[in-house]
Amino acid sequence: MVFEKISEKNYSFFQEIMIEYYRDGEDADTCIDTIKNFIDGLFCMINNDKIDGVMVKNSEVYQGFCLWMKDDGENEFSEIQDYGTILEIGVRPAFRNKGVGMNLVNYAEEQLKQKDVKGFYVSSYGPSEDFWELCGYSRTQNKASNGLTIFTKCKDRVVK
Repeated sequence: MVFEKISEKNYSFFQEIMIEYYRDGEDADTCIDTIKNFIDGLFCMINNDKIDGVMVKNSEVYQGFCLWMKDDGENEFSEIQDYGTILEIGVRPAFRNKGVGMNLVNYAEEQLKQKDVKGFYVSSYGPSEDFWELCGYSRTQNKASNGLTIFTKCKDRVVK
């Protein structure tokens, strides 16, 4: 598995997988231009070092992506200051249930540990909640600003 920082070089693949991810999920009916504008905004945040992101590939095929940040309390995605959060993770359907998502989570958590985070969190709903629990995250009673349940994980807990 090769992790590649999201950049101009792989942006078209990032956009393609993000669109597939959103069309497969809760945004199936959202206008494609709205999704593209959201993706462009995320890419701008990556370029401005507000969030980090990688694409993962194997045998020259991009399989998925992951976006994360250290919560500084000043970002629009902020929920738990000084924790690391995985904002988005998407794996192409053909590569799901093969460890790609878990590898992306482990990679993001390792990068966040280098930023001296206190722990990790995600906001999640539906089927993805089972995935986060498999990754060692625990459901809390707290809701994120988007209304989704917050899951947390101790930064020293390792799941493979």
